[in-house]
Amino acid sequence: MTTSHRKEYSELNTAHSKKKLLCSGRVSPISIGYAPTEITNKLEQYFIMYDSLKSCGSLLNDMSSSIKATDKS
Repeated sequence: MTTSHRKEYSELNTAHSKKKLLCSGRVSPISIGYAPTEITNKLEQYFIMYDSLKSCGSLLNDMSSSIKATDKS
């Protein structure tokens, strides 16, 4: 993981934490330094990354299964 990836992940993680705080209703968006649209944008990026990683994981599992099946024959 490169430094820029770490920074991006950290930013997304922070946005996710702030979104959870907002959803709890205990803080206002302004008090934590984010407008709701900024949090939503970061969360969308986070979920897009998550879906991409999930797709890669599924693809790797499929490839692994086909390799194992080929090895047995």
